[in-house]
Amino acid sequence: MKKLILLLFIMLFGFSYAIGIDDKISQMIIVGFDGNSLKSKEFRQFLKNVNDVSGVILFNKNIDNIKEINAMIQSIKDNSKIPPFIAIDNEEVRF
Repeated sequence: MKKLILLLFIMLFGFSYAIGIDDKISQMIIVGFDGNSLKSKEFRQFLKNVNDVSGVILFNKNIDNIKEINAMIQSIKDNSKIPPFIAIDNEEVRF
């Protein structure tokens, strides 16, 4: 428990004093979205709000092909004010 509290403390206060508390809190949130292409309505709506979070998770429903995934990840990076943590939860590989 002490290690967890220490880790949270470091995450909130240890990495950067240049960003505000809201940005520090947003670094601890990972979100997902619907849509599996750059042109999908869901992904475009997600990009409007991506600068408020720094963690993104992609699921099977988001994965159509490898080129589209790379383009989506680059678009997420380009629209984030904090370098995002990007995770992929793909239990069945379809590439």
